[in-house]
Amino acid sequence: MLMVISVAMLLMSLAAPSLVDLSPTRKSAIREVRMGLERARLMARKENRVTYVAFADGTPPSTDDRYRLYAIFRAEDELQFGSDSAGISLMNQPVAQVSRWESLPAGFLFATGSDFEAMPGETFQTILDSPHRRPFPFNLDQGTAELPLPFVAFHPSGRVEVPPAVESSLLHCGIASGYCEANGERILTGTRPGMNQAGEFAQGECLALNRYTGKARVITD
Repeated sequence: MLMVISVAMLLMSLAAPSLVDLSPTRKSAIREVRMGLERARLMARKENRVTYVAFADGTPPSTDDRYRLYAIFRAEDELQFGSDSAGISLMNQPVAQVSRWESLPAGFLFATGSDFEAMPGETFQTILDSPHRRPFPFNLDQGTAELPLPFVAFHPSGRVEVPPAVESSLLHCGIASGYCEANGERILTGTRPGMNQAGEFAQGECLALNRYTGKARVITD
């Protein structure tokens, strides 16, 4: 009996790491998003075209799709950047989808700035708080529709073009443990008490985008 128990414990110890590795974590999810942003940045440099990463912000009608999807798009034409037309062109430029709509693992959703605790006197926002939205094609049950979604746009040089320089506080992409109910309400399943102010904040991970290089780095919540 002792031998049988010993063998069973050995097998369990060998299987445990594999089972743990199968469980999605916030860190692995945020790394996937970081890789998607980096892919878009490198594509902009390689093809000399503006690339966009669009994020679902509750607009898609399906509960499972809300706050969990992101995809890469590419401008169909090269842009002539001018002081008067650059912003308009970026918002209206026809785009082609170059990646499928990727999804965060079940149990995670894209976070807003209010999900994270900020230092006193500082404004913390994420892409989901951005007022800059443009239409992106999205496949629905009844066909393809153009949905206005928040996005990050990479210039062919690799820098972040949108959100613009005057709104650098928006250069964050965060995820949190939670889900979305049928009525669109976001429910955070992992929270912690605030350290610098009252309230409950997400157990989450966040990326900070460098405006000039376009590179993203993981920051703590």
